[in-house]
Amino acid sequence: MKKFYNYLVLTTFSAILLSCAPAPTITKVTSLVPISEADKKVTKGGITIEVEPINITNLNKYPMLTPTVTYQESGILGPYEKKWVVPNVLAYLTFALNITNNTGHIIKMKDSDVGITVGGMDAQKLSKVQILQFWAASFSTNNQAIAPQAGIIYAAIERVPYWDENLKVLPGKTLKAFVTFDVVLKEGIGEASLAIYDLVTNTDEAGNPTERTNFDFNLKEVTTTVSSN
Repeated sequence: MKKFYNYLVLTTFSAILLSCAPAPTITKVTSLVPISEADKKVTKGGITIEVEPINITNLNKYPMLTPTVTYQESGILGPYEKKWVVPNVLAYLTFALNITNNTGHIIKMKDSDVGITVGGMDAQKLSKVQILQFWAASFSTNNQAIAPQAGIIYAAIERVPYWDENLKVLPGKTLKAFVTFDVVLKEGIGEASLAIYDLVTNTDEAGNPTERTNFDFNLKEVTTTVSSN
């Protein structure tokens, strides 16, 4: 968690500094993306799961991951208002999962899980509690001007549907869930495999699981350059 905190704080303040530069800035963006179309969307047992990696090029599609807080700073002419767009866990490997339920019954994530293997090593999935702990540590040691707005950020994170056993998808509906892993996004990350385990795809009349299915997605590293002012 300390590594998670240090890296993201560095990323946050680097982004703030870059935003003040008058000249365009070239930034390298690394992401893990599906190797093929078959790895982008998988359908089994009436359930379709689509995977989309999140990075700065598509972050604007997910405003729930970047709550904005307003705070006061002191200047030569007195206090002035600033806004800080919280980057959440963007520095780490984060995916949006679109889960469509066409089974005719409610799909519950209870007893199922999602994991990723990168470079032959299993990575830790960060829970919502761990993400909240990160921000608590951040406000206790940095960003004192923003600290009074901590409640806004905590409430925003609480509303994000991170993958956990309490999520469920109603029949005929699509749920967007997010998952973040303790993997730093950087060049050389290589290939990976994302897997969803033991998702219930069939139940009996009483709603008890009678069939569980795994979903697998093969991923590869892609690094691009982004120009910003």
